[in-house]
Amino acid sequence: MNHQHVISLPDGTTREAILTNPQHRAYQALRPGATVALPWGRGVGLSWFTRFAWYTLVAEHDYRPRKEAPPPWPRGVRIVHLLTDAKGFRADALDIIDRELCYEWAALGGRLSRSDMRITFVGGSRVDFVSKVHMRDPELQRWRADMITCDDADSLDVKRYDALVTPLFSHPWGVRIELLGGIPHNAPFGLLSRAAKDPRAITIPATYRDVPEAVDPAYVEQLRTMMAPDTFAREWECSAA
Repeated sequence: MNHQHVISLPDGTTREAILTNPQHRAYQALRPGATVALPWGRGVGLSWFTRFAWYTLVAEHDYRPRKEAPPPWPRGVRIVHLLTDAKGFRADALDIIDRELCYEWAALGGRLSRSDMRITFVGGSRVDFVSKVHMRDPELQRWRADMITCDDADSLDVKRYDALVTPLFSHPWGVRIELLGGIPHNAPFGLLSRAAKDPRAITIPATYRDVPEAVDPAYVEQLRTMMAPDTFAREWECSAA
């Protein structure tokens, strides 16, 4: 089942987006102060949805000054996306992001810097890409963020993640959204398992079976015969959730 959403953009125009049912539920959960965990198997569309969450938060807040923030706090929002495979992200995701900024989300005026690993938007917002090897950088302790995202959350060290999030979310005027997704593979010690036990967090599990409009079941069954049973169960059925 698909859901249509109309996104208001800073230039006064709108953009329509079609979300699957898991994506729709996750989008509805993205509210200030929320921790949203998405233990999603392959085919559900986590990477696309994570980027959609960036763009829609920017669309809502870009150009807008923070009335509660002391000057010279800039306009817009700050988003930090944590990378567990920076090399793979550079190879696979940056071209996609560049196209999205030039076409579907051109109204946001975003520019991707591959050298700085950052998207900057004309209304003051930005998205920073931070690899897990740089999460201990003392400079990050001085940053502040409104949203933290990761689409491979179980590959992050929990203690290192907590040490980063605490200062990033310490300012009183922040939106403070955590969006943690990925294939569960570190139960019961990973961030996704912790979120599932936290009554304050919202966990929305999903596999390819929840998006039959997006994934051909016959194709998945073909993959089942080609993959090791434990690998298929983990990656496609989230058996470690």
